[in-house]
Amino acid sequence: MHKYDADFSEFADASPLLMWMSDASGQRRVNLAYLEFIGADESAMGGDEWAHFIHPDDRESCLDAYRNATALHEPFELQFRFRRADGVYRWMKTVGVPRIYDGEFCGYLAYKVDITDLKEAEQELREADRDKNIFFAMLAHELRTPLAAIRNAVQVIGHERSTAELAARSKSVIERQTTQMVRMVDDLLDLSRLTRATFHLRKQRIDLLDALRAAIDATAHEREANAHQLALDIPKQPIHIEADAARLQQVFANLLSNAARYTPRGGHVWISVEVQQNLADKTCVGNAAHFGARASVRVRDDGIGIDPESLANVFNLFSRIESRGAGLGIGLSLASRLVKLHGGAISAFSAGRDKGSEFMLRLPIIDVARESVPASTQRESPSATPLRVLVVDDSPDAANMLVQLLQLAQHDVRAANDGRTALRIASEFTPQIVLLDISMPEMNGVEVAQRLRADPGTAHAFIAAVTGLASNEMDLDLSPNGFNERITKPLENDELLALLARATRTVARAKG
Repeated sequence: MHKYDADFSEFADASPLLMWMSDASGQRRVNLAYLEFIGADESAMGGDEWAHFIHPDDRESCLDAYRNATALHEPFELQFRFRRADGVYRWMKTVGVPRIYDGEFCGYLAYKVDITDLKEAEQELREADRDKNIFFAMLAHELRTPLAAIRNAVQVIGHERSTAELAARSKSVIERQTTQMVRMVDDLLDLSRLTRATFHLRKQRIDLLDALRAAIDATAHEREANAHQLALDIPKQPIHIEADAARLQQVFANLLSNAARYTPRGGHVWISVEVQQNLADKTCVGNAAHFGARASVRVRDDGIGIDPESLANVFNLFSRIESRGAGLGIGLSLASRLVKLHGGAISAFSAGRDKGSEFMLRLPIIDVARESVPASTQRESPSATPLRVLVVDDSPDAANMLVQLLQLAQHDVRAANDGRTALRIASEFTPQIVLLDISMPEMNGVEVAQRLRADPGTAHAFIAAVTGLASNEMDLDLSPNGFNERITKPLENDELLALLARATRTVARAKG
């Protein structure tokens, strides 16, 4: 016996790897880790006996590859499922190199390493990639649907035989479909921020019922389009909670849109709200000394329902729920994450296909006696004084439409589609307010803002950063870069008016 062979046992038994060595006749010697793994003695390793531990589905291909390598005296690398002592098959990677002494083939020296975790991770990645591809295909479909309606509506309005009635109906279609697209994109951006942990709530004391009513109004057209009947069972007294009003309304709107989407024409949607006092709720996160009760909001429909096996994944992004048909599932995933950020919980119920669905949301209620009187949350009044406004956006359409809105509000407005033009106009126009797009070619919004601040004529202007992005590059500190606020495209008319009101006060303070 070669000294190399004699040293094998001492070396191999100290290794955690499953190691083995064979001779030219095929007889094997294995280390202690190998024997412990298979739960057998070395006699089970003679000839091809070791192959009985290989999964039946992998055995023949594994043996063929090993025999071919042996015939050619070549190294080999194999992957197969190998039976452990407890009967569980684990994925193993086996690597073997030939033992050559004096030019003669003397068998193999090899090791096995457990790669089950790697295999499972690879499978999860393949499934995630498949689901992602399906998601993006569905996203393209979901965006094309409202875009098609908008394009057709525009063509109807511009047709030579179009009437005032047709134009009004087409305008309504454009507004509805645009709102739907904006909400879809906003949900995607919100999910991106939540995933990257850059999402922040603006909590204050609000009436939960106000947010619910706003969501009901915002989704009314979806129910009307399908002739759905809505039944409400809500308290008359306010229910005070600590929440971001806009985000809570978004949660309710997503649940109501989901009910409208998956309920056939002429169906029913039920909304009920219940206050439960001093109940321990392990699913609601919060300070038990501060939250002594909870509000339960239920949204139920008699729509197509959810298969029992799909309920566990109903809030997961990219999940495919066969009984639900088309749809991205963005709204439910976002709703779940927003509810958790509010210290609450959300759950789904369904008796199965065609038996409707119910979503229940639970939130902790504020102990009003322990709360100070909240600051006023009244809507800001629009500016009554005409203002000089500069709109800067590299999209001419976006800039022109914003200019039209501002001019309708009696403001003096100029527009620029690049940074250099914006600076030239600003030097002559001396705007009081600048709505400045961030992502522009050549000279971006940050550089423009810094130059405006350096110019005495615009040093005290109100500068709002306007962006459609939600990436880390947009998580900038506003003040050092010259901005007063940051706003997200597209800007609703009410938001624009409120922004102008805040800007007017800021400009007035700067003059004073």
